[in-house]
Order: sequence, then structure tokens, then C-alpha cells
Amino acid sequence: MTVLLFTSCLFLTNVLHNAYRWDYFYSWIFLFLWTTSVFVHSHCFIDEGDGGENVVSYKEDELLYLQMNLLDKFAILLVMAYGTRLFIHGLDRFSFFHFIPVLTFLSVVYLYIGGYFMNMYCFDKEQDIADKYHGLLHTLSSVGHHCIIAIQ
Repeated sequence: MTVLLFTSCLFLTNVLHNAYRWDYFYSWIFLFLWTTSVFVHSHCFIDEGDGGENVVSYKEDELLYLQMNLLDKFAILLVMAYGTRLFIHGLDRFSFFHFIPVLTFLSVVYLYIGGYFMNMYCFDKEQDIADKYHGLLHTLSSVGHHCIIAIQ
């Protein structure tokens, strides 16, 4: 099991936490995210190109992978939008848990968007390093959303 498949399973803890808190919509969104994430991360492999560089290749049709990747991005946006709504709604009862989602969100933005522009972190040329940072994104996101669930 790759690190990304393992860390994708952290989203199942968010599914259970939301179900326990009776927020079935949030639970369903995380289940959707887990499904798309597992599909995307289980259908690609590292292929050493002719120049000795590692290239991400896909076991199945490229179009199918692109569609699932777009669905994964859509699931991410759903989780972010609904989580933001709950976070703002919970601001009337300010607590320590409000700092953690802000810090995890800013960390995720830095690692993903900053990494994209600097060719680092999730976009490192070494695929093992990129995967570890991507797994860190899964972990930070899961923890941040657990705190959002807790402040409700």
C-alpha cells in the first residue's frame, strides 16, 4: 500500500466522526473524497522514462484518470466549502480548536500552491518526496476538519 493510499484512509476517520456527530452530509462528502482519492492514488504508478526521469503513468485510460482526478478536485472543493461554512458558523463559540483549522489550511495552501510554483513539496521531482508531502496534506486536512467537527 502506498503512502497516499494509506493517508487517504484518514478521511474515513472524518466519515465516522461526522456520522457520530449526526452530520451525515459532511460524512457523505468525506466518503466521496475518500473514494475519489483512493481511485486516483491506486491507478497510477511510477515509470522510469527513457531519460532516467520518473514519470507518473496510468494503468488505465488517461481520459478516465483525468475525469476521476477532476472528480477528486470537486470532492476537495466540497469538503473545503462545507468545512468553511461550519467553521464560520462555529465562530460564535470561539475556542482553541479554531486555531488548528486555520493553521492546517494555511499549511496545506503553502505546501500545495507554494510547492507548485517552486517545484517542491508535493511537486518535487523525486516522486517519493512528493508523495510524502502529499500524504502530509491528507493528514493536515483530516486533522483540521476533525477540529471543525469538534467545534460544532
